[in-house]
Amino acid sequence: MSKLDLIRENLFLGDFCAAAEILKNGSSEISHVLKVLHSPSISTLRNGKTSLASGNLLYSLEHTGKDLKITRMAVFAHDEHWENLLDLFHVCLDFIDAGRRSEKGVLVHCFAGQSRSASIVIAYLMRTEKLSVEDALASLRQSSNVSPNQGFLKQLDLFERMNFKVDRSSPIYKRFRLKALGFLYSQDKKFDRLKLRADPEKSSSGGNTFTYQCKRCRRVVLFQDQVMDHTPEPMSWMNVVEDGVSQGKLMCPNCNARLGSFDWSGSYCSCGSKIVPAFQLQLSRVDVLTVKDEAKKKMKKKKK
Repeated sequence: MSKLDLIRENLFLGDFCAAAEILKNGSSEISHVLKVLHSPSISTLRNGKTSLASGNLLYSLEHTGKDLKITRMAVFAHDEHWENLLDLFHVCLDFIDAGRRSEKGVLVHCFAGQSRSASIVIAYLMRTEKLSVEDALASLRQSSNVSPNQGFLKQLDLFERMNFKVDRSSPIYKRFRLKALGFLYSQDKKFDRLKLRADPEKSSSGGNTFTYQCKRCRRVVLFQDQVMDHTPEPMSWMNVVEDGVSQGKLMCPNCNARLGSFDWSGSYCSCGSKIVPAFQLQLSRVDVLTVKDEAKKKMKKKKK
């Protein structure tokens, strides 16, 4: 028997079977479907396999179902405590908003309709009704039998602490991302440089006041907002995702001068705090300049 529960006006929570029935037969109540499963494919299942598999895919969108009247978004997520669901909140919640504004409604589903999809619906209730995690979960349980895993509940707590948004400039988010990457690496789970912070040499300084530069060649290696308590964030220029390498030196990508070290299993900061994972730049090997000073230097070079 399939699960299909009405949570709010034009908002349904269900399982894989309910979604399959709607796609096959159509629905007078639902025009949008949000699928949260371990496969990123939104193509029809054939022989138990899917036609698309990409670890870099954030979401996919298509028109499907009977007469192609269903708009379906698929996002990739395992029902595991280590899964990063937080980074999917913004696209999922905006899609739910769009579905509820349509003439019909939106179904959010995973396999059983109890953890992944329930967590997305909880985040939606939190954002739209300004509810705490506990209150949103209690409200949802009045309409549906749900049981989000503990990892998702912790991420929902972070969502609440960031005022119901995913604020990538927040220290709360940065610490979460660092721990998430550290766990993936410790479990030999592959991830690529797209999950690391963008190279500051190839992006604008934004609202940053300071830059960190290689002392030897003056290459910018960090912006101010890429430094947390005790450690910088892992950057795309760092040689920290090589296969089988858990620790090593951080080298300047321009002149190959040694700037510091990294250790995915963690190390101690000079203040005595244990940082896991740890990325450390030696202050004796970098210069800290204001953005204005850097702009002046570039102007002088152009004049020469």
